[in-house]
Amino acid sequence: MAGKTEPFQLIWVSVALCRELLWMAERLEASDGVLLLGSLEWSRSEADLVLYTDASATGMGIWCPSLLHASHCPIDTPDPTRICFYKALAVVSALSFAASFNCFHHVIIFTDNSNTVSMFNSLHAKPDYNPLLITAMNILLDTNMQLRVLHIPGSSNVVADAISRSKFEVVRSEAPKATLHSFTPPELSSGSNSI
Repeated sequence: MAGKTEPFQLIWVSVALCRELLWMAERLEASDGVLLLGSLEWSRSEADLVLYTDASATGMGIWCPSLLHASHCPIDTPDPTRICFYKALAVVSALSFAASFNCFHHVIIFTDNSNTVSMFNSLHAKPDYNPLLITAMNILLDTNMQLRVLHIPGSSNVVADAISRSKFEVVRSEAPKATLHSFTPPELSSGSNSI
């Protein structure tokens, strides 16, 4: 709509945008209301679960210190130009992991990518990233979880970084009692299925 000067001028809407708008309308219609202020009021100390994520050109990693749970997902076709996408996908995968327990309410996920932090905190992204946000919102709305995505310097994200790079000897050194698992990212939603 940028650059339009006529308030009632028609605009072209792509099929992808139409799916996203219909998804939002369907979620709002089915919702009993969302208290946004309540979602912002909890602090780090109130988190039920804290996760650390990272992605490299060859894999994604999720580290859950409280459960001593390390998860790795290889990237079959490495593409260094998509590293930001994989870092955001690691966050969505960590959220899906948290939702699988069906007992956590306040979840914090750390990532060393500031663009990913901004994307999840503003719910604003490039169109290619919207399926990540839609999938995350579906998880949150379906489970009544609240999410905070926070930044951690890469130098402090040692275990998640090692997991993403398949450096499992570093994981064993940093967290000897950790168990290593593999994960598959959740299927991403592109919006409403009614089109």
